[in-house]
Amino acid sequence: MEVLGLGVDLVEIERFRTKVSARFLTRVFAEEELEYVKTKKDPIPSLAVRFAAKEAVIKAFGWTLFGQRLKDIIIVKEDNKPPYIKLRGTAKNKSQTQGAVRILVSLSHTESMAMAEVIVIGGEYR
Repeated sequence: MEVLGLGVDLVEIERFRTKVSARFLTRVFAEEELEYVKTKKDPIPSLAVRFAAKEAVIKAFGWTLFGQRLKDIIIVKEDNKPPYIKLRGTAKNKSQTQGAVRILVSLSHTESMAMAEVIVIGGEYR
């Protein structure tokens, strides 16, 4: 196994808050992501950290932002488990072509900043 890429992104939460609209949400986030953040008192930090993770995935793979549908990069968080990345559509196809077998993600946010780090692993999965 080898590291194919590393991506990091940082988002200012209040600046992100001013950009959020219904149209933006439906263009950028998958339904399961929107359902998850509805459980939060303030969904904006959770949305911001997911946006950062989507950008970090794009950076880790060396893709261009406009060459990739952000909705095809899904950040999943299940009870008592670490978050993980699920790809679909073109993102999934491109990741397989590049030899990715695993995508690791770490998410963190404070009151003002949201940060995500992504490591793409390639090679034979063990």
